[in-house]
Amino acid sequence: MLLRWGILFTCGLSYNVLADTGGPIVPTRSCDIVRCRPVTCRDSFTPPWECCPVCRHDRSCYYKGRIYRDRERFRDKCNNCVCSDGAVLCSEINCPDKPGICPRRTIGTCVDLCFWDYDCPGEEKCCSNGCGHVCSIPQDPDTVCYVNGVYYYEGERVPVQTSHPCETCYCRRGSVTCQMSLCPVCDGPTHPGECCPRCD
Repeated sequence: MLLRWGILFTCGLSYNVLADTGGPIVPTRSCDIVRCRPVTCRDSFTPPWECCPVCRHDRSCYYKGRIYRDRERFRDKCNNCVCSDGAVLCSEINCPDKPGICPRRTIGTCVDLCFWDYDCPGEEKCCSNGCGHVCSIPQDPDTVCYVNGVYYYEGERVPVQTSHPCETCYCRRGSVTCQMSLCPVCDGPTHPGECCPRCD
């Protein structure tokens, strides 16, 4: 039995509702009894104000921001998934990230060619290129320096606070090594914060 605009509906009768007066519910007219056709889908529902169940017209799936067609197979990390009558079914495998560190971001193709490491072949990782995500050969962690929350790669200058302005530091084989800059010999003044004297 369904309620709509002050009228109760069943599949065979409709009644006026006397809710304001608290009076009885009296039949006002008779309708044909509706015979429902059997539904052939798992995900059926009965729309509001209808008597018979129907199949959903759109059996696609919405999963993690994407829409998949019914029976479409896809991967979520290393899990295999399928859209089945509006529901997503996935294997449950714990898939850790591949080893290594993504190379430095450089602006490239502004499209996501991968979402997880397991979308990439072999040892490649899914890395940001500054605009999208692409499969990249990872850096060996032993050649990368991690300083104050930032990765520095082999040969890159590492901005470190040192006690001497002539000291410059670089990432070398996973360690920060610093060296003194060579200055020309002259009698010019050395200004505060500068390394070498100004030779005029």
